[in-house]
Amino acid sequence: MHVKRATPKVPSQFFACPGVNCEDSEPTPFLFDKIGRITIATKRVVKMIDTAPLDVDRPMKPAMWNGLRCRCPNCGEGRLFAGYLKVTDRCAHCSTDLHHHRADDGPAYLTILVVGHIMGFVMHLMWTQLRPEPWVMATTLTLFAVVLSLFLLPRLKGLIVAIQWAKRMHGFGGTA
Repeated sequence: MHVKRATPKVPSQFFACPGVNCEDSEPTPFLFDKIGRITIATKRVVKMIDTAPLDVDRPMKPAMWNGLRCRCPNCGEGRLFAGYLKVTDRCAHCSTDLHHHRADDGPAYLTILVVGHIMGFVMHLMWTQLRPEPWVMATTLTLFAVVLSLFLLPRLKGLIVAIQWAKRMHGFGGTA
């Protein structure tokens, strides 16, 4: 039986090659992008398969940007976290395994470093320009430090996970 394949509209950065049939007997076109990933496009799911050699790093800047946005480092669409700091086991959009991450204490150290430098600058400006009462200054800076830390911590954890994914560290070396 001959299956008629619809010709997909392929962006210029992709190169089309013959596809295979999926479970429901619909054609599945493969598209290669410029960095060696294959996009399998079906009606239900778009899955990115990394076919680049293992010694080649994945694109770092887009992955870092996606990590800072708390999105999947591979596709930039799926959510990176299931909770406040719990990394999802698999991206809901592209099915990338994310359970390999080993962020450990890195995000906390980075958060302390960034918040500490910002707080030092703010403390200096508050004291030299405004001269508030000590209790006002202490209360304001404490609240600012807590809010800034809570805001930065998941973003910096996403950054660390994205760097590990891009550099193929800690089990991210297989297919994406």
